[in-house]
Amino acid sequence: MVDNVKYPESGATDIATHEFAAVQYQKMLANFLAGGNVPINVSTLNGLPIAPSAGIAGAFGEFRTSEPKTLFSSIPRYDEEGVLFENNVVGSATINHDANKASVSLNVTALVGDTATRQSRVYIPYQAGHGQVFRFKFMLGSPLAGLERCVGCYDDDNGFFLLQDGTVGLKLVHRTSTSGSVVNTEVLQSAWNLDPLDGTGSSQATLDISKAQHMIIDFGGSVGSIRVGFEITGRIVYSHVFLFSNTLTEQFIQHSFLPIRYELITDGTNAGSMEEYSSTALSESGFIETLTNTFGADTGIVATSVSGSDNVLIAIRPKLTINSIVNRALIALRSFSFLSTEKAVRIRVIYGATLTGGLWTDVNSSFSSVELNTTVTSISGGVEAETIYSKGESNAGSDIRNKYPLALNSAGGHPTTPLTDTIAIVVDEIGGVGSSDSYAAMEWTELV
Repeated sequence: MVDNVKYPESGATDIATHEFAAVQYQKMLANFLAGGNVPINVSTLNGLPIAPSAGIAGAFGEFRTSEPKTLFSSIPRYDEEGVLFENNVVGSATINHDANKASVSLNVTALVGDTATRQSRVYIPYQAGHGQVFRFKFMLGSPLAGLERCVGCYDDDNGFFLLQDGTVGLKLVHRTSTSGSVVNTEVLQSAWNLDPLDGTGSSQATLDISKAQHMIIDFGGSVGSIRVGFEITGRIVYSHVFLFSNTLTEQFIQHSFLPIRYELITDGTNAGSMEEYSSTALSESGFIETLTNTFGADTGIVATSVSGSDNVLIAIRPKLTINSIVNRALIALRSFSFLSTEKAVRIRVIYGATLTGGLWTDVNSSFSSVELNTTVTSISGGVEAETIYSKGESNAGSDIRNKYPLALNSAGGHPTTPLTDTIAIVVDEIGGVGSSDSYAAMEWTELV
């Protein structure tokens, strides 16, 4: 290469070829914008440092080359997806499905305290060392005084979200309860440190919040950085990064299991609405199933005598707390098995039913987040997730993979509507009279 060749399109970088100690190298003067000019010696022993741009870098700074694992996905095409989301309203607020737009609309009237909150039932699981990505597609609309519209991965205690304050403007919010109290750190749009998206930043892009948006939030666990960006002209432009590594004396949130949430609040000045189009959560480096814990429970070695229909042999649900902390574990039923010693029966796995009677006890008070009940007296409602038939003097079983979340509600209690947090094995006799001796067992995984 000829010495001192200039490449104006790369910032008038000077490139020269030299030889020192029998090693040929190129001397480069790189311009790093605010960092100024930095000399770099490049050779076969000292390669040119290359880092991915923000849009193609993962939460840990790596190139996004791995296949992501989808942990949660919601597109409200037909209804509000009540299995996946919990809707809560205060006052005269409403949450409705819009069939024409295939969206969910959150609405408040001009009454003080009207609030509409839509939160995923499951808290999206996080595995250490994996980049976590949340994607939201939504419509906030033009700002209105007295209205707060929020979108993000957060709950009442922890998380990150976009807040449209109708009086002040757009903010990115970090919420944490590591001190024992809820603390919100709000960053106004004018102070976003990567690009304020007002036309003055490096992208020269302008965020028009009155239009439909695609927002991305990614992070790498409880210590590190959290980035927020928006898709503009077909590419992700990162607007702000919260930097927590080497800056705090504690982790930035209590835990990295976070729900997806949409929220609309009014102080009574104005009525308003917002829309959710879709929500997705991904693990950038896959999700290792073997890191979950496997547990099982059964009806014991003494047979349960069943007759007629709707006999609940065994049921499980999340217990309220783990070590006095609200239980947000990921619980998924894997399989069940059944044995009948006499008659032909139908075996059903029912999710979200209302169960009456019996005693709920810990599966394992030291290690499991689940409790079980083998003495339920009645069942109503719910969703039939699996059905098989078994002839007398035989056994049966099935592997199960479904999207029904076994999760507490947003307040940390057992939900009652539209579905509960239970899953049960129910037996119905087919024809004949008398009773049948039956046994049942369940196996599930937990990630806490």
